[in-house]
Amino acid sequence: MIGDYVGHYEVFPRITTGYRNGVYKGGTHQLQVQADGTFVYIYSPTGGNTTKTTGTWTLHHTKRGLSILFDGLALAPSDADARKSGYWDIPIHRPFWGPIRLPINDDLGYYWIKKKS
Repeated sequence: MIGDYVGHYEVFPRITTGYRNGVYKGGTHQLQVQADGTFVYIYSPTGGNTTKTTGTWTLHHTKRGLSILFDGLALAPSDADARKSGYWDIPIHRPFWGPIRLPINDDLGYYWIKKKS
């Protein structure tokens, strides 16, 4: 079961918004979820310096279903409101067809999409 969620994720807009695939908040985001319970998050802002963040993750059940709890993840750490890394509990969306999705912003339609290995 854990192996289903291990892999490489990129940000993808669900709705066409003018952003390119993998670009959200002015940069490229990559998330590598490792089988040993760690993750690596790489943020490359447009025209800026790339930052790399590491932390841990665990699977757990909630009332909404299965979730991944990230410890130490801050999305786009150059943003003033996102500089503090901490716990981020993300519900897992596993559609009948298509890749596993982890919502970043459901209202705007941004998700982490698991890429095929």
